[in-house]
Amino acid sequence: MLKNNIFFKSKILVLTTIFLLLSFGTEKSLSKEIMEESTIYDLGGFRGIFIDETDDWITLCKYDDIDYCSLMQFIQSDDKNISHKAVLQIIKRQKENIMNIYTSDGFPLNPGVGIIFNDNDKFKEYKLWIPYTECIESRCRAELVLNNDLLDRFNLLDNFIIVIHPKKLKRIGLITPNNGFEIAFKKMKEMPN
Repeated sequence: MLKNNIFFKSKILVLTTIFLLLSFGTEKSLSKEIMEESTIYDLGGFRGIFIDETDDWITLCKYDDIDYCSLMQFIQSDDKNISHKAVLQIIKRQKENIMNIYTSDGFPLNPGVGIIFNDNDKFKEYKLWIPYTECIESRCRAELVLNNDLLDRFNLLDNFIIVIHPKKLKRIGLITPNNGFEIAFKKMKEMPN
């Protein structure tokens, strides 16, 4: 009985992982497609109504709560040997701005996530590690509070790198285009929330 129960749970977990991989695969070019306003989209499990697209960023508002909006971007590793995908989400939560990074392939964020970008003032690499991660079943999330200093840094960047440490695999860097961030973020901030 116990053996059958474990087998059943394993089967469900495998099917769930396959479903997530397939669903993320269909969304690969979502942020690059022409979207229609008022249409419901699903980006990494965040179901929302498309509001706006500014360069590399799209704004989705929750289909059941139009006042809850996010800047979203779907990113994928360029490494030919390892296919790794993530969803980047920036939200307003009370008085804070939160960046969430979600993984889709069942890789835990272990020991964490890093963001690397060039400091335009000092001409050197700036590395920031995100200590908080949470995993539920086959998806993991890292959360970072974007304070004013970090927002100023992000506003200056054409791109940055999200570094993921999947278990038992080499470090993966996801190059994240950032064109239009300042304008898109300003638009989102002006929305009621």
